[in-house]
Amino acid sequence: MKRVLPLLMIFVFGFCMLLQGCTGDLNRTAELRESLKAIDKDLNETFSEETCDFTLVTEYLQSWAESSGIEVKKTDDNYIVLENPATEDAGNAESTVMQCSVNTTDCKNSIDILATGLACLLGPTSHGKLRLVVTEYTAGQRIGAESIPSEYVKGDNFINLQYSKSASVYTSGPEQTSCLMKTSTSWTKPSYDSAYKITLRMDKYTDPFSFDKTNNYPNPVNVIGGLLANAKSSGKLFEIASFTSKSVNSYGPYFASATIVINDSHIESITNRFDSSYENIENKFEDLDSDFVYTMTPVDMPEKVLSEKNTNNLVSLMYTLNTGICYQDEETGLVLASSYIKSVETEKNLTLMLTMRARDKENMNNLCNEYEITSGLCDMNFSCSSPKKTWASSADKDLASWFSLRVPVIEGDSAVTMKQYDNDFFEKKAPGLNMISYTFSSLNQNDVLSNIVNFIDPEVER
Repeated sequence: MKRVLPLLMIFVFGFCMLLQGCTGDLNRTAELRESLKAIDKDLNETFSEETCDFTLVTEYLQSWAESSGIEVKKTDDNYIVLENPATEDAGNAESTVMQCSVNTTDCKNSIDILATGLACLLGPTSHGKLRLVVTEYTAGQRIGAESIPSEYVKGDNFINLQYSKSASVYTSGPEQTSCLMKTSTSWTKPSYDSAYKITLRMDKYTDPFSFDKTNNYPNPVNVIGGLLANAKSSGKLFEIASFTSKSVNSYGPYFASATIVINDSHIESITNRFDSSYENIENKFEDLDSDFVYTMTPVDMPEKVLSEKNTNNLVSLMYTLNTGICYQDEETGLVLASSYIKSVETEKNLTLMLTMRARDKENMNNLCNEYEITSGLCDMNFSCSSPKKTWASSADKDLASWFSLRVPVIEGDSAVTMKQYDNDFFEKKAPGLNMISYTFSSLNQNDVLSNIVNFIDPEVER
């Protein structure tokens, strides 16, 4: 990375000249396109490496804001808020909040989106209050979106800017709900000879709804549950003393552990199955370029184990449950519904929680019905919360309709439609945000700039 300040001095001079020409007969959109070109060039030269430090991004944005007449509203380790106050002639023009994240492990694509957001923040000649929120996304964690106070994301309109190979507009996220499978536990004394603990630990922050091959992490609960189901279906004798998992907020489980008591004559067979499972996971994590710890080790004999009925029900549930990509369009390949096991617990009750997403209520209802049947077959009680959109634009406002007329509104590939984004966190912080997501690449920057600036301009009829 090169030093920021020397080039900024050159950039500031040229940019100030542009600002001086914001009035009169100059075409503001054309002017902003020149600004975008200069901003994009400077950002890409400054942050030329694949990875970047968000602190340096923040320092750059503070310098840029000072030179551009933009107010730095708030800075933090993981986000920065820039604001362009409403012009005096804007009257009651609506406020607009734009937001983008900087992926510190994929800086190139993030920088192009950031440059577009900065150019849009300069706004048309007349505009309501404009704000750009820039958040940090690192090691799978949307740390900036999680930590920013709700006051900085509130506004009449909210436009999330994010990278995608094609330009499109999304006016809502998927349907989401959670269900709980539960039954009381009964215990008995171990009847076999040796106890082992199986654990799998990996990155804390993984998106359970990502189908990107470079980011599609296994679920530790499924891995261990699958190992146990495979052993049980082959007639291997063991008892379950405990099965538990850990996760952070809405991310997938990063840890799972099961303690089992094995018949001595079947230790070698189950160990061989573990070794095979380990090889599969090792290959998976090589593709993910990530670390994991997966072990099967002898432990002290537990005082109690689940009853045979509880053990069979749990293993049967792990064998039967349809998780991951649940429904998929055969012709287009679009994922219609997906789910993941959020948690499993055996200490007080035998419980298993799932979180599901679907493109529409019909697919969500079908999946919930399927899980209710599966739960019943495994002698477990079933309950499910009411599905709702992870986020959505307001039906009674024109944000979505404006952009829908100018940008393709497509069903979207599964990688965009189903996975988690910053919008999910903003909706939780400020329920009811009038929000859209605008995806694009460097090839579409000028069109994105024109559409957003025209939307912001109070002189343009909506």
